[in-house]
Amino acid sequence: MAKLKAYTLVFKLIKNCSLVLALEMSIACILAVKLGVQLAEISNLKSPVVSALWCTISTIIVMQATWQKSLEAGINRIIGSGFGSAIPAIFLSYFGTGTTTFVACIVTLVVLCSILNKIDSLRLALLTMAVIYIVCKLNNGLNILDTSFSRFIESLLGIAITMVVRSISIPLHTYVDSVIKTNLDYNIPTK
Repeated sequence: MAKLKAYTLVFKLIKNCSLVLALEMSIACILAVKLGVQLAEISNLKSPVVSALWCTISTIIVMQATWQKSLEAGINRIIGSGFGSAIPAIFLSYFGTGTTTFVACIVTLVVLCSILNKIDSLRLALLTMAVIYIVCKLNNGLNILDTSFSRFIESLLGIAITMVVRSISIPLHTYVDSVIKTNLDYNIPTK
């Protein structure tokens, strides 16, 4: 019985300390960095570091405590990245990278997300837009449309990485939960 209790405590420690989530996050972030750099190299992008960073940020934003929450975060990230990539692509192409254009992008995204009832995607839209704006402002030679499209593709890659890692680890979550539940059924104290 003591051996069973110790066994249960180990699994409770794994669950309570989110060690499975930590493992998932570590694997997903490593993949995001590596695949982000590879994407930049394959696409001949001028900034593989930004590509790796943006994939990793998307991975971190989307990785949540449960599969369902990760899926919801992924959907919000897709919507936010789509809006946040499209608006600066249009505005910066026509009006340049001045402060007025930046403010116009912010106002447009807030109004657009409000009208379309996508407020949960607003912060991600603004974050994407800000990164595109700043990267284009700092590097005048960059093609704005390419930069906007790249940030969107990098977001999709980060989301995909997270969802694949989460899918692969579902059996591990299920196993840890079942071991804890089984041992609770034997009336082993949980605290």
